[in-house]
Order: sequence, then structure tokens, then C-alpha cells
Amino acid sequence: MGLIQDVKTHGNSTFDMLTRALRLLAYIEQSISLATTERKYGQLWLSQEEWAQVQEATIFLKPLCDYTHAIFTGQHATIHNAFFIYNDIFDHID
Repeated sequence: MGLIQDVKTHGNSTFDMLTRALRLLAYIEQSISLATTERKYGQLWLSQEEWAQVQEATIFLKPLCDYTHAIFTGQHATIHNAFFIYNDIFDHID
């Protein structure tokens, strides 16, 4: 299981990328730590605050990911579902 890249044309790729990075955080930290001794990639390491922002971003993006998955795998896209999703997303943002 490796890292996932963010791809503009692939829905939910940002969420997938951030979620995978959080899951592999210990391995990423170890790799960056080893590379830092060789003076490589040390500047790529995120601070604790930045990792907290990644965590917050995944919390924000999760409902959007769930809804896009439901819409694209569902058989019937109706206006009723669109209004429900719209209201639920804005409730989540609040």
C-alpha cells in the first residue's frame, strides 16, 4: 500500500490522498527521518499543526466523498436526493 496522488480529474482524490497519508503517517515519518540524516527531503516534513490541518480537511471532505460515491453508484439521481445532500452538506459545514 503506497501513497495516493491528488488528481484534478478524479473525484475524491484529495480525500483519498489525505486519508492514506494519515494512515501511513508512522511510515512516512520514518522515511523522512531516515532521509533527513542524508540531508534529503527534510523540508517536506509537515509540522504537527499541518498534520492537524490534514486531519481537519479529511473531516470536512468525508461527507462530500460519501455523497459523490452514492450519487455515482446509485441508480436514480433525483432532485429530492440533491436537496437532501445540499442541506446535509451545509449543515456539516456549519
